[in-house]
Amino acid sequence: MTSIALNTKYPSFFAASVLMARQWDPAQVASLNVITEVLEQNGAKMTRAVWNSRANAEEFEATVEAMLEDGPDSNVRDDLCRQGSAIPERISANGGAGHVWT
Repeated sequence: MTSIALNTKYPSFFAASVLMARQWDPAQVASLNVITEVLEQNGAKMTRAVWNSRANAEEFEATVEAMLEDGPDSNVRDDLCRQGSAIPERISANGGAGHVWT
């Protein structure tokens, strides 16, 4: 969470960032949206995708290929986990499960 806050407050300070654990509803994580908006305003070429975290290897490969085809010249790839897919089936989503499984 600190890296998200720092990226939002000082967008020109970091040469690159990898933001993880984006399993939340995007509407509840406005600072992440601010980061991508600032990147786009400053000329970033963005490609977005929604991933199924429970996909098998072939499904992941197809998702990667589709993302590369959608934005071959992108310098930012914004991929989100489909809501509810980061936590394994039969595991409670209560408490800190979202942090544990991402």
